[in-house]
Amino acid sequence: MDLITTTSVYHMNVPMIDIIDSLVNVGFKKLDLAFDYCLKNEFASVKWERWAKEIYEHSKEKGVEFLQAHGIGDICKMQYSEEERDLSFRVLKVSSLLGIKFVVMHPYDVDWGRNESMESYVENNIKLLTPFLRQCEQDGIYLAIENLPWGNSARAEALVQVVEGLNSKYVGICWDTGHAHLLGLDVTEVEKTKGHLLTMHAHENFLNLKDDHLIPYDGTLDWKQFLLSLRKIDYAGDFSLEAHHQTLEAENEEEVQKLLRQMHSVGKDLCKEWDSLTKEYMPANT
Repeated sequence: MDLITTTSVYHMNVPMIDIIDSLVNVGFKKLDLAFDYCLKNEFASVKWERWAKEIYEHSKEKGVEFLQAHGIGDICKMQYSEEERDLSFRVLKVSSLLGIKFVVMHPYDVDWGRNESMESYVENNIKLLTPFLRQCEQDGIYLAIENLPWGNSARAEALVQVVEGLNSKYVGICWDTGHAHLLGLDVTEVEKTKGHLLTMHAHENFLNLKDDHLIPYDGTLDWKQFLLSLRKIDYAGDFSLEAHHQTLEAENEEEVQKLLRQMHSVGKDLCKEWDSLTKEYMPANT
């Protein structure tokens, strides 16, 4: 299990090259490119190909690898916005250029306080996600749909039905620990994604319906039990941090660097704990 962090630890106006440099300086070598935090730079302009090439060349120079990415928004909004659809396909094009393996997208879902049948939910997601999945299949990229803190998308069973309905080896699930925890779901909920879990967003909160995106151990989530659950379902992915609110709210760069060092240290410790659990649960005859 390798440690990854999102690039969304900085605001949208910070150049991606500067973000790469900052993360390398504290020890990160594998990154999650947050395209939803790139809407104020050249990614969203006609210069997007040049932007992608510069990032690719700089990441190679720094010894950094982009392993996964986050799409730009909710798939349900793309029904009505041609611009968002075009940018979402651009996410896939840039991901292919950068050698990114997994692209996370928010599934279709209705708004807070509204209900939708499971049948309708699955049907709508299959319809809306299929064009993106076909592009992923062409480019050899895996599409990971993320659990959200509302509607059917909060339920592991619903995501599994969507993935199975899409029927492709290039689609699976990204489990967001914070989204599940703020709803009060037990950490063992992730076990229901067995056979479909591609990656994760690791962060936490205080069970108060606020999506705090805190560094692990700064909230109330049981990380040891979460790792045990991942081990139980033979998770083969990485430990991908999406703990960015604390750095975004920091008063100065010195504080940001302190938080990034904490993030890296905690992440490495959790990866070491995972290694220990893997050895502990390895069958005696292996």
